[in-house]
Amino acid sequence: MGASVARAIRNFNLENRAEREISKMKPSLAPKHPSTQNLLREEMSRHPEIKGKIARKDDKLLSLLKSVYVDSKDPVPSMQDEKELLGSSGKRCAFDDIKATFDV
Repeated sequence: MGASVARAIRNFNLENRAEREISKMKPSLAPKHPSTQNLLREEMSRHPEIKGKIARKDDKLLSLLKSVYVDSKDPVPSMQDEKELLGSSGKRCAFDDIKATFDV
């Protein structure tokens, strides 16, 4: 019963909340430092072909990007790591129970 109540509360007015979140103003980029803007302007005036290279899609790079496949797996914890997580009582200790001191 608790799960159905929680689901009803979680899904209440979901479409309106999603629409509101989507229509929010997106954060704008931070302004560039004036010295950086000057350097960019100088480089663009010296090498006008850079602007074309930035705007053009590189098919070779796109094909290489499409061939990338990442298969990630979490490492299996060793027994030593498990023993370090267990306290002296043999139970897992909470982060609140851990106290650390640092010598400076």
